[in-house]
Amino acid sequence: MDYNKPDILLLKVSYNWFQVIKAHFISYGSSITNCWYTPFEENLSDKSDIVIKPGTLTLFLVEKGDKQIIVGGGYYLKKVYLDLNVCWYTFGVRSGYVTYQDFINRAEEYNADLSMPISCNLVSGTFIFTKTQILDVPEGFEFKFLKDHCQILLKSSSPIGKYLIKVSNQKRNEAIDYIGSDGTWPGIYYKATVHKTIENISEYRTELLGVYNATCAVTESHFIATLKAVNFQSMYDDRFLTIENGIILRADIAELFNKGFITFFYDASDILRVRLSQRMKEHFDPDYIKLDNKPLLLPEDKKLWPNKEYVKWHNTIRFENWLNSGEFSLIDFSSKYK
Repeated sequence: MDYNKPDILLLKVSYNWFQVIKAHFISYGSSITNCWYTPFEENLSDKSDIVIKPGTLTLFLVEKGDKQIIVGGGYYLKKVYLDLNVCWYTFGVRSGYVTYQDFINRAEEYNADLSMPISCNLVSGTFIFTKTQILDVPEGFEFKFLKDHCQILLKSSSPIGKYLIKVSNQKRNEAIDYIGSDGTWPGIYYKATVHKTIENISEYRTELLGVYNATCAVTESHFIATLKAVNFQSMYDDRFLTIENGIILRADIAELFNKGFITFFYDASDILRVRLSQRMKEHFDPDYIKLDNKPLLLPEDKKLWPNKEYVKWHNTIRFENWLNSGEFSLIDFSSKYK
């Protein structure tokens, strides 16, 4: 396939969309963000007019009065066409709206209905600028979007292209956090947990490995190099640094658990079982589908089993977190994100 190779993709977004994406970014970190448009906003009759190379630098542009500002961005992944229900239950608040009804209302405002596919531009490695980092488009260089279009491609050889690449990358480096393994902002939960556990994480992991006999509680894998100690409730307070708030999982299961794709729950018989998110069920990966409702392998001593309150926290806050806006409100965020 021959790709059009722009240096920068500009996507026009609303200020409200930006605020919701920012709130989710602060709580949960960088993720795949959905910048979507209805057929009324973007002509979908020709789906082959532009093919954008994955990895293209993408910037989110907000128009406020007669000003244009760059509020963040990421790296282009792909474009997909989804109906409204599938879009919401796949991306949730990562589509820029706090509730399903807000999402539907906004779509209907722009003449969409439930049977219409909407254009979803998926952006990975999201970075969001703080108030002091937001970039004003210089006067005289404002962008003119064509009718029924919400995106513009720029070349780095143009003066504004050179400026945006240089300044946005500088501001991105301020916004991201290299404590994350992939060089992105990992979210305030992760940051707070690392702050509390960095001095004793090795001791804690070793103790959990002993309690769980160096075995994944879900898959029963016991190859120690693949095992991780994970927590139900983020350990941003010393009282959460307990065996009852932890469990041993194989690395891939741990990643799915930490990102909210799976959770665990106690059934009526007090057996802890696996619950898959709707997104995982729809992807129908046989290696994971078979885990749904599977009982976990827990220590013989029930006093060491996961605490029900911690399990509930994960069910409510972490599980399918893309369908909620996080535990924190905007006024709770640290000064770095005001």
